[in-house]
Amino acid sequence: LERGIDISEAMVARGYGIGPIVRLPEGPHTRAERALLLCGAIAAGVAVVTLAGAAAYDVYPIADPILTPAGLALAGLVLAAGTTGALLARRVR
Repeated sequence: LERGIDISEAMVARGYGIGPIVRLPEGPHTRAERALLLCGAIAAGVAVVTLAGAAAYDVYPIADPILTPAGLALAGLVLAAGTTGALLARRVR
């Protein structure tokens, strides 16, 4: 009986059964959030292009094929997108 009373008090405190669930509408994305979404889309695009075969992959890779201009540009793009995304995520919080 005591446990039932405790449970019913907890349910009342959480608003159980008082009506429909109401959620506040979300506003439009801020400029920082849009930039963060863009960084994520760029990183996902780079991953898809890389997995599609744009960059050479070997089971036991060596550094020579990676140190091409395309490989370095791809690495720089991923690094820039990740750094920018991390900075923007800190700003959004």
